Parts: sequence; C-alpha cells; structure tokens
Amino acid sequence: MDTLFKPKPISKNWFRLYQFLAFALTAMIFSSWDFSTIGFLPSDIWDRDTRPLLYGYWKTPWYYFTSFQFIYNFVPRPNVLILELLQRLMVIFSLFGLFGIFPRVSAGIIFILGTHLFGMFLPANNTMDGSATILMTLILILVLCPSHNFYTIVKKRNIKSHFDIYWPGLLLTIFLVTYYHTAALNKLLDVGFNWANLARLDLFAQVSIESSLFLTSWNSSIWFNWLLSNQNLALICSWMVLIIEVLCPVILLKPKLAPLFLYPLATMHIGIYLSHGFGYFVIPPTDILVIIFCSIYTRTTPERYT
Repeated sequence: MDTLFKPKPISKNWFRLYQFLAFALTAMIFSSWDFSTIGFLPSDIWDRDTRPLLYGYWKTPWYYFTSFQFIYNFVPRPNVLILELLQRLMVIFSLFGLFGIFPRVSAGIIFILGTHLFGMFLPANNTMDGSATILMTLILILVLCPSHNFYTIVKKRNIKSHFDIYWPGLLLTIFLVTYYHTAALNKLLDVGFNWANLARLDLFAQVSIESSLFLTSWNSSIWFNWLLSNQNLALICSWMVLIIEVLCPVILLKPKLAPLFLYPLATMHIGIYLSHGFGYFVIPPTDILVIIFCSIYTRTTPERYT
C-alpha cells in the first residue's frame, strides 16, 4: 500500500506555494481582525473564579503556558495601543516572509506573537477558532523547516534533500486529518451518530435568512440559505460531513483519495460562511494545499533529489 509515510521527492514549487500562502493568510487575518478591543475589557474578565464554565475542567489550561498568558501574573496586561502595535508588527513580519525577507525568522516572531494574541481570546470569553489553530500550525511548521527550504530575495537557495520538502507536507497532512477527525469524535462522543439527524442545518438556515433581513450586521447569503433550508438537503449535508470527518484518516493510507475528502470539507467551510457569516478563510486554502501535496506525492517515485 502506497501510504503517505514513505519519503518521496516533492517539488520545490509546492513549498514555495506553502510559504506564500502561510504568510499571505497571516497578513490577511491580522489586517482584518481587531485585537485592540481586548484592551477595553474590564480587569475582572480574567478572573478564573468567576468563570466556572471555562475553567471547570482544567484550572490551568494548556494555552495558559503555550501562549505565554502566565506572564500577566507579573506584568500588567497590554493596553489598546500596545495591542494595536503588536498587531501591526504581525502584519509587517507577514509581509517580510511573503516577499522572502528573513522568512524563517519572521515565521518565528509571528508564531510567538500570534499564539500570544490568539491566547487572549479564550479567557476573554471567546474561542480560538479553527482559522487561528490552522494558521498557527502552518507557521509552526515553517519555523521547524531548515532555512534553505525558503525562497528569499537575498540569494537563491538549493534544497539539499527531498526529505526537507516531504516532511513539512506530511506534518501538515497529519495535523489536518487529526483536526477533522477530532471534530467527528467530538460529535460522536457528545451526541452519537444521531448528530447528523439532530443538527438541523435547515433550521439554522431559516434563522440566518431572518437575521439577514432584519439585522444589517449579519453577513450571509439569502440564496444559499434558501437552498439549505430544505430539510432533506440539510440532512444529506450533515451526514456527508460526519462520514467524511470520521473516515478522513484514510488519506494517510491512501493519499490519492485526498480530493475525495478535502474538497467537500473545504466546500463545507465556504458553506458555513455563506450560511452563518463565520469566516473560516484559512481552512479551505489549507485543504487545497494538502490536496496538491498528496497529488504530487502519488505521482512521484521514491528517488532522492541530486
């Protein structure tokens, strides 16, 4: 069986696309979101004792350390101006990496600042959504890559081994498969296979239509929701999502089937935006990036670059 765990030569152009896409998405996200609003929150919002729902499972969540939130036990939290400055720095270093100016260093700075800013979302009565998780994973893999993988404006770099291109794609694929499969496990553990019947996407679509008509801030497509408001079509969509998320680890064993799983999942995220206005803009491009990687992988032989 031609699994994804056998190293093969991967095109340098795939990694160049990866680098371009990761930095471009980072620039887009940090140009469009506004982290400075966190500076307006009252101080008691960070008090764990007043947040039993959030901290009831684990008094010290993992993000408390991985996103460096613990430093605020010793220093004051940043104000609006500092948060705005950090966000501007994220955009600047994203453009550095995008144009090949110290890309690996830029990725490291982006990862530290980005996880810290995203880490403020959870205790601020928000969630670190899929876009943030996928985006920081894209950047982390770049940090782990050797410097000669990146395109730069300074000098041309030759990749020394095909393995230097192969393993970033493997890591990204493993993470994406885990991301989707975990979503399926959450559905099954919380509700069971009956989740697909109880999801009632048609009712959500009807509410979205009403909100689009009477709430000007609600960004969704009336025509898409009109289609999804059909109960039979909504039931088919919910069952397709559950089945594909459950079976998507097959990609690791049969990478040529990646389009069969990831194209529908990318379409799902576009549908979520059209229906609810939730912008998972990072995830569909990442799905396409993994599809391209798997396509290149299945069409090459396990020979090394010279």
